[in-house]
Amino acid sequence: MKFLHNWRNTPVVKIFGYVFLFKLLLKSLILAKNSLKYNIKKIPYIKGKIDDETHKVIKTIKSDFNNEIKELISFSNLPDNSITEDKIVEYFTNMKQKYSYDFRNGRVSGSVYAKNHTLDLLHNKLYLYFNKSNPLHTNVFPSIRLMENNLVSMMIKLFNGKDNVCGVFTSGGTESILLACKSYRDYFKHIKNPEIIVSSTVHCAFNKACGYFKIKLITIPCNIDGTFNTEQLETKINQNTILIVGSTPSYNLGIIDPIHSLAQIALKYNIPLHVDACIGAFLINYSEINYDFSIKGVTSISADFHKYGHSPKGASCIMYSKKEILENQYFIDEEWSGGIYATSTITGSRSGNVVALTWATLLSYGNDTYRANYNKIVTMKNHLIAEINQISGLYIIGDPKLSIVAISSDKININLLAEELKKKEWDLNIIQNPNGFHMCLTSYHTIEILNQFIKDIRLLVPIIKDNNDKYSPCIYGTMQKINDNAIIRDVVSNYLHVVNGVNLDYLNKKID
Repeated sequence: MKFLHNWRNTPVVKIFGYVFLFKLLLKSLILAKNSLKYNIKKIPYIKGKIDDETHKVIKTIKSDFNNEIKELISFSNLPDNSITEDKIVEYFTNMKQKYSYDFRNGRVSGSVYAKNHTLDLLHNKLYLYFNKSNPLHTNVFPSIRLMENNLVSMMIKLFNGKDNVCGVFTSGGTESILLACKSYRDYFKHIKNPEIIVSSTVHCAFNKACGYFKIKLITIPCNIDGTFNTEQLETKINQNTILIVGSTPSYNLGIIDPIHSLAQIALKYNIPLHVDACIGAFLINYSEINYDFSIKGVTSISADFHKYGHSPKGASCIMYSKKEILENQYFIDEEWSGGIYATSTITGSRSGNVVALTWATLLSYGNDTYRANYNKIVTMKNHLIAEINQISGLYIIGDPKLSIVAISSDKININLLAEELKKKEWDLNIIQNPNGFHMCLTSYHTIEILNQFIKDIRLLVPIIKDNNDKYSPCIYGTMQKINDNAIIRDVVSNYLHVVNGVNLDYLNKKID
């Protein structure tokens, strides 16, 4: 027995054991890939290795975060005594001056959309008028209710909605999308296993909505030009389909889906069609593209005020072709001990100031200003595309019509190019499937700034060599990299712990 014990621990047997285990795992992977990926992480040795690697990555991320804020004043506890106004102003000044990327210099893609000092002064002047208002209490703040209704009406008119079209003001594009998905799920409550069909370019808020509301998301790989693959669409429609979604444009590629074709298919199968125009609302409606409620078959549209509408953040709208769909997003509890409770959206109490300042923004701009902004954006977009097309090794994905230009390559490591541009203080949006990055043009950009961007790309492309390393997905809103696909979800979850910051250490280990 002692011999057998010693023999089992010889290097040859260990290697044989590893090979056998590998073959067994490979066979299991072929038979049950997803199940294995979940269960293999439970093996103590493998779990320990994954935990160690995850901890290293998270520690790096936290270190980066700490470096970004190390010069800022921080209060973990409520001060015992009040702090003077002058001191608080000093703290605010300190906070304001710290940006990882200073969006004011035009080197940031998207994120901040309105460069308008006059508008900023107007917002500052109007702030105190409604800073204590709460739209939840409609009887206390009727003027906020009126302004909210005005905003919805303006948005409906922008999208050529008639008297049958209705909608509500929301806190952002994600809430608008969540409400749309929830509304269709409940509208088709007789369908026990509801499905929504989208293109692979659809915004991730639809993934979130389906996760929240137990809806199956059917994702169709987009065409090579980034558009919705309508041929594949018809093969995915079945008795459980409750919604088709098109984007105008998609966030990642900036490509507008063929809404007319999608609407024809939706009508053919009597299925609703949602158009996600969150990012493009105040651009596409000033173009020659009429992808709106004038198209028969479009049953809902999500659209943001707070991007190219230049309103304060927290302003969006969800619109429906008929009230019978809208009423499914309402929450009503007639038996609550605090009285009858009802809300139109997910939020309860919220700031009426966002509504008021958004209302003021649209009045301040008018159609003329929005049309001028659209023309400026498109001029810059055309310039950027023309210049990128002259750089050997790079190409533009599809035919972007509005503000987002996605850049990829089949000659160089495009992710490495993005990293090198980051070192030159360009904050870009990284995309995957296909690999690349996009520039989302805003009023902070100019032709001169884009020329510097193009100059930096021209300088970097010749010196970047192809490599065989796998790309590293980037977290939406950050450039942090994850190098091991086996631990992506753990890393991202713990990344969010670091973002939220308070009492959220990884694996009960202190992340120094």
